[in-house]
Amino acid sequence: MKKLKVLYLPIWYPHEADPLAGNFIQDLARDLASEQLEIDVFYPNLTYKQSKSHIITNRHGHLTEHIANGWAPPKVNMVGLNIWIRKSLKIAKTVLQKEYDIIHTHGYVAAFLGPTFQKIFGGKLITTIHHSDFIENRVSGSRKKKLGSLLDSYHKVITPSKALSEALVGHYSLANMPLTIPNYMDLEMVKLKKDPRANANQIRCLNVGSLERIKNQQLLIKKWIELPEQYTLDLIGDGPLHASLTEFIKNENLSSRVKIQKPISKQELLQTYCKYDISVSTSLIETFGMSLLESIAAGVPVVTTCDSGPSTFITTANGKIVTVSRLVETILNTGKNLKSYAPEKVRASVISYDKSEVINSYIQLYQEVTS
Repeated sequence: MKKLKVLYLPIWYPHEADPLAGNFIQDLARDLASEQLEIDVFYPNLTYKQSKSHIITNRHGHLTEHIANGWAPPKVNMVGLNIWIRKSLKIAKTVLQKEYDIIHTHGYVAAFLGPTFQKIFGGKLITTIHHSDFIENRVSGSRKKKLGSLLDSYHKVITPSKALSEALVGHYSLANMPLTIPNYMDLEMVKLKKDPRANANQIRCLNVGSLERIKNQQLLIKKWIELPEQYTLDLIGDGPLHASLTEFIKNENLSSRVKIQKPISKQELLQTYCKYDISVSTSLIETFGMSLLESIAAGVPVVTTCDSGPSTFITTANGKIVTVSRLVETILNTGKNLKSYAPEKVRASVISYDKSEVINSYIQLYQEVTS
């Protein structure tokens, strides 16, 4: 079987200024790079607060990463976008010396690079759209209009959830229905909870995510006022609302039950979910909901008010999607009925999101597109 050459063009990727940015795309590239697939990543970094322009090249077996820092325009409006495309191509020509079978862009801004790069480097075009902006209808007019005609030049459009696929179809008359390939986790890396109840004296609840408007943690904290003392909440994350949420917790006399913890590494997080009884979320929008999936993989049931991305994998076997008015009631009932959520059965409900299953889907897609 022919070894395919694939070029990844992501809009986020780990780099000096933010080593966690787009780490799920890096994980995908590293997991796919193999005897069957040779993958090059070219990341034209949009971070412009760099003192010096430079390119960093990293090699990991069948994966080569080229990270171009410090030269991109500071604002991606349509004028800035066209400058960014031209500069990206100019720099890419200095490090990419081959033709590709596939060019796979990640993020709708990166999708604008695909056709231009295809003229030089060849290959069939695939794009993955990750942005919740389409579900929220927050994509700007000129960029949104241009993207509509652009997507029809792609052989495949991928999204991580059915909700995002439906949103794209609502915005554009696409020639082909978007293909849903979900995010994934490595089940072997997720520590499984031993017992349905983690602590005899408490119901420990967890929220993982950036402390920002779209994650809506203030609503979650406000609802905690209505819950009994034995229900505790840990929020793992950081972001622009850290100070205001900390002040809100203090003003509502919740400091003994609601705590904000600093972000931890991915490896630590996958070992942490199992210490909790319920994972909770009040996000306004999720294109997928990775932390909820990882909680379920640890055997922890979930309760969320977000019915977009998480509806892809939440079932009666692993949790509930509810309205805000029923949130407190559902958290209470879940806490009282933890014995009905046997950790092994909760985990079994998401086994199709294990790494091996999803990686196989990508390999089959690449082979199909190039056959």
